Amino acid sequence: MYQDTHFNLTVLNGLPIEQLKVCVNPDDRGVLIVYLKAEGQPIFHFFLDVGIAFCECWNEYEVDEDDDDYRFDDLTEVWQLKGKHISAIFAEEVAGNSEITILLEEGEKLRLYYCPTKDKSYFIKN
Repeated sequence: MYQDTHFNLTVLNGLPIEQLKVCVNPDDRGVLIVYLKAEGQPIFHFFLDVGIAFCECWNEYEVDEDDDDYRFDDLTEVWQLKGKHISAIFAEEVAGNSEITILLEEGEKLRLYYCPTKDKSYFIKN
């Protein structure tokens, strides 16, 4: 869908979150992919590569966890996200690298960003 330093994804605005999972490299605990499932929508995949933000939707309704080389963490309950409404999803360039931000109507902010000094991506809630 998107592969750029900047984008605005509006199709999920106003929808409640059903599930949010991350694919993690177990060696360095870097986040490779964020999977977001909103009500009535297929799963959206978000990731960063070479300073660019990516958003893809393959019309899948379940996360394929068949890869034993990676860990799949479900953050839906851990971060108490189920039922919270998405207000905006966007990518922007920060310090030469793209970041992906998911804003929730409840005032929370989820952010996927790359740390060049650690050479890996992080996904945080604040």
